[in-house]
Amino acid sequence: MDSREYWQIRALLQEQTAKAKGDKFLKDLAKMYHLSLKEIQKDIEKWFKRYAKEEGITLAEAQKRLTSGETIGYQLAMKEVIDDLENESFQKYLKHKYMSERVTRLDSLKNQISVQLEILAESKDVQTFEYLKSTYKDNVFLNKSNINIESTFHKFSETAIEQTVLKPWSGKSFSDRIWSDTEKLIDEVQEVISVGLIQGHDIDKMSRKVARRMEVSQNRAKTLVRTETNYILSQATFDTYENFEVEQYEFLA
Repeated sequence: MDSREYWQIRALLQEQTAKAKGDKFLKDLAKMYHLSLKEIQKDIEKWFKRYAKEEGITLAEAQKRLTSGETIGYQLAMKEVIDDLENESFQKYLKHKYMSERVTRLDSLKNQISVQLEILAESKDVQTFEYLKSTYKDNVFLNKSNINIESTFHKFSETAIEQTVLKPWSGKSFSDRIWSDTEKLIDEVQEVISVGLIQGHDIDKMSRKVARRMEVSQNRAKTLVRTETNYILSQATFDTYENFEVEQYEFLA
């Protein structure tokens, strides 16, 4: 087997392995969305049961401020969700942003939903970061006689790999794109809630509309993962060739 055949076979095997790993990650991503949607739908149902009457709830009723007792209940519910998180700085951020003492009934529902979506975004951000790092490591092939990866400043060190993953090669990093999409999703879901109240939608209709918004966001997340994975695979291949001092290679689209 000549060197050309070797690199072609190796590239094919890498592609197959990376696809299987990517498919598994996308399944995990779908689970994240499913769990988040279930929590949001629970929040909507609890909110309606608390404030709606037989004829529903008017926007005027929804815009009433929470009583002191309702505020305590709202804050305890939020605290229970936020305190389960491991990231302390993220906990503080969410508490500062959403645990106000002066909120309306409508605000309380929107805030509970927004917290769930921000928690989803944090999970996507962290797990996508780890997935992309792992994908790079799986697909870069090192001529270890030429390198010292223990050095913090070497291009194959952990620090350098993280910088490769975070590189905004398409204008924004994958993390920036995740949080931009989250802001968009929060706005969309809050609009569903507000319009639903104005038009008198029931729990089921509102939940279905939220689910559709979540599905669109999930599809955007899948596209992002696939795009970033292709970039990482290309970068790992290029770095492998460079490390082995390959002078020429052919790119097959």
